[in-house]
Amino acid sequence: MKKYFLSILLFLGAAVTAFADSPLTSTEWWQHYTSNAIIVEANSQGCTDNVMDLICDDTQPLELRLAAVNAIGWKFEGQNNYQRCLKHFTKKHNTTIDEVDEYFSPESYCVFAYLMALDNYFEVDDALEMATHAQQLKPTSKGIALIRALIAAQQLLNGNWCELYRTVAIVTYDKSLEKDVSEVMVEEIMDYIKDYLGYCH
Repeated sequence: MKKYFLSILLFLGAAVTAFADSPLTSTEWWQHYTSNAIIVEANSQGCTDNVMDLICDDTQPLELRLAAVNAIGWKFEGQNNYQRCLKHFTKKHNTTIDEVDEYFSPESYCVFAYLMALDNYFEVDDALEMATHAQQLKPTSKGIALIRALIAAQQLLNGNWCELYRTVAIVTYDKSLEKDVSEVMVEEIMDYIKDYLGYCH
């Protein structure tokens, strides 16, 4: 892992193009977490301080942090929630952007990769790089593997749709992975991804 990984990604930019129906934008599984006030706040108000506190809190379950990102969602014109949350993280940990990767856990890399991907879901190369790094750090995590698979599937949207299906399905059916996200989340994602099974011959 090269030094300043996150600060480098912070300044990488790409054009934002609308993608109405895609692996990253077509599931709203946060709705199963409406008993959590901050998740509801994330959907109604976006990246508030409360929401960023949850996203940046490594003591919180990965599932809730991902649900907050999912609840914030995406916009056709793009977003900058990755940058906002990264700056919030530096303030919370009294560090700098150049040093923030020293504080990041595998789960944090995953959550921030998901943020980045939803900020600009047409160009997800950098987000996939970060999610892949998270998976390398913790290959046993189902949640991390699933988010990485979703981002990888987004890359395949204009390519092999059977491979898109397999990329996500292989994770959801892997019983060796640690169940650090709920089956509800997995089922919501697969309910969309299964539509691509018909392209496998």
